[in-house]
Amino acid sequence: MPEIEFLNRIRVKASQKKKTIVLPESHDERVLRAAEILSKENISSIITLGDEEKVRADASGFGVDLHGIRIINPEKSEKLSDFTNIFYNLRKHKGVTIEGQKRPLRRIFSLPA
Repeated sequence: MPEIEFLNRIRVKASQKKKTIVLPESHDERVLRAAEILSKENISSIITLGDEEKVRADASGFGVDLHGIRIINPEKSEKLSDFTNIFYNLRKHKGVTIEGQKRPLRRIFSLPA
């Protein structure tokens, strides 16, 4: 039972800090179930990334309730350019280019190439 007590202490502390968690692989059942639990237990605000229709269809198929969970489609987001620039600036010392950063971002966000 010490593990359960430890987990409960983590939940209490996390819910007090109320951070936002962004989950990129939102077509994975485990990710959707985790999003549902975190949201329902009011541990954190949740954002999932992906095509909203597909994410909602997947969640429905898994019996997952996404009420209160924000879904952002990075492909259509006005922030995609910002994400690309941030990623580029973090990795430019390795000789990468802005154009070269779009592929990793697409992979991270599970977007088509």
